[in-house]
Amino acid sequence: MKRLKGWMLAAGILLFCGICWAAQQPSTRPAAEADPDMSLSLNGQQDQSLFVGTPMLLTARLRNTRAADAASINLARRSTTQAVAEMAKTRQLHPTLAKRMLAAPLELQDVPLIRLPRLWPARARILVRQAQGPWQPIPWTATPLAIKPQPDVLDEQNAAEASWSVAPESAATIAPGKWELKAVLEIAPEQPPDPPAWRGSVESPPVILNVQKRPENPTRADALGIALAEGHYWLAVGKSDEALAAGNRAVRSDAESTAARILLADLLRVKGNSKEAMAEYIKAAKLFYAQNPNSTTPPTYLNMRIRQLWEDEPGKPPGK
Repeated sequence: MKRLKGWMLAAGILLFCGICWAAQQPSTRPAAEADPDMSLSLNGQQDQSLFVGTPMLLTARLRNTRAADAASINLARRSTTQAVAEMAKTRQLHPTLAKRMLAAPLELQDVPLIRLPRLWPARARILVRQAQGPWQPIPWTATPLAIKPQPDVLDEQNAAEASWSVAPESAATIAPGKWELKAVLEIAPEQPPDPPAWRGSVESPPVILNVQKRPENPTRADALGIALAEGHYWLAVGKSDEALAAGNRAVRSDAESTAARILLADLLRVKGNSKEAMAEYIKAAKLFYAQNPNSTTPPTYLNMRIRQLWEDEPGKPPGK
């Protein structure tokens, strides 16, 4: 019976190795020609419904998906080899079969790297359209936000971002209806290298923006959505007082909203009110566990912030 189980396990491992081997076969396209993958988010989401005059944050992100896939395959290959070695040690696998499997060369997939051009965010554009019409440059004032430090090379872990803000007064000019938006990045081959970097054209899948007339008597959910959007917008453009006022409005709109509590906590932290921020993070964590009693995924962001504030507490012994 034990031998049968060992052979069944071996068959499963062989099948898994075969799948990994097939998935890791090199592409016919050289790794040096790999393109980044581009995505666009609107207020942190793919699709969004907003009222006229609600500010927006647009974020284009570049990732090296091919590198991430290759790294995952390599990890699976290494894990499979380690599993075979452990099963051989405990004699869960026939020694002859284990020896053959371990003797095979560990073929790892190349992880392609993409070197980004300097100041690529200045070359990215946002296009919009309505009713399947032609794409056109965004007609609303979208102000580029300060360029954050960008990685020189996209590998399997990091990403690069460019962001724009649409102020309330500009958002007030958007006609109600369904809009599609996409980000586009074009780097012409003839443009001088700075140093030699990726050249080509990529664009994001479209995101949907549904613009609605602002209601005369907004519901609690309406008020919460407006306050959250305003809080994140004012924080992004560096207006901490306006952002904090919006965060407080969000909590007043719905005291049971974890998003509102997290926003307020983030704003209090930015303002230097660590104790108040800690209290809000803890309230948000309690709400999360109360509203998600069966969740197997912990609130990673909340746990990280609470730990950071705890470790930064004045007078607290290091490492305690």
